[in-house]
Amino acid sequence: MKKLNFKYIIAILLGVILVSFLYMQVYVSNQGLQLINESPKKIVYLEENTDCDLLKSRCEYVIDNKTVMLEFSGSVQTMKRFTLIAQLKNFRSNVNEVSVKFSMKSMNMGQNNFQLLPANYNVQNSDRWKTSLLLPICTSKRTDWEMTVSVMTKNTTYVKTILLDIR
Repeated sequence: MKKLNFKYIIAILLGVILVSFLYMQVYVSNQGLQLINESPKKIVYLEENTDCDLLKSRCEYVIDNKTVMLEFSGSVQTMKRFTLIAQLKNFRSNVNEVSVKFSMKSMNMGQNNFQLLPANYNVQNSDRWKTSLLLPICTSKRTDWEMTVSVMTKNTTYVKTILLDIR
C-alpha cells in the first residue's frame, strides 16, 4: 500500500511539473518574452497630428522621415466589424510586424490586440498592412478608447497612441 501512495504522489508531481512547463511555454510566447536573447529595441514615438480626426479621414504620423498613414474602412463602431489600414513610407522594407491595441484608462475591456497583415502577403516588401477589428461595448457606456499602433523593425519599435471616441 505504501508503494502505491508513493507512485501516486510522484505521478501527481510529474503532472504538475509538466503542466507548469507547458503553461510557461504558452505564457512566454504570448507575452513576447522570446526577446530575452535579443538586444533591446529602441522605442520611438510618432509625432502628434492634432489637425486630423482618424474617425473621419486618413491621418499621417511622422518621425525621422518615416510616415505611418492610418485609415479606417467601414463604419467604426463597437460590436461591428471594421478594417484598419496602415500605409508605411520610408521604412525600406524593414518592417517585421505591425500591431494595434485598443484599451480604456481605468477600465478593463479585455484583450483587444490585433496583428495587421501585409496586404500583399509578403512581409519583407509590404508597405500596406491591414486587419479586421471588432471591439466590445463598454457596459459603463464609456466610448473613450485609446488605440496604440506599433510598427516593429529589427532594432526599433515606432509607437503612436491615438484617442478615439468609438460608440
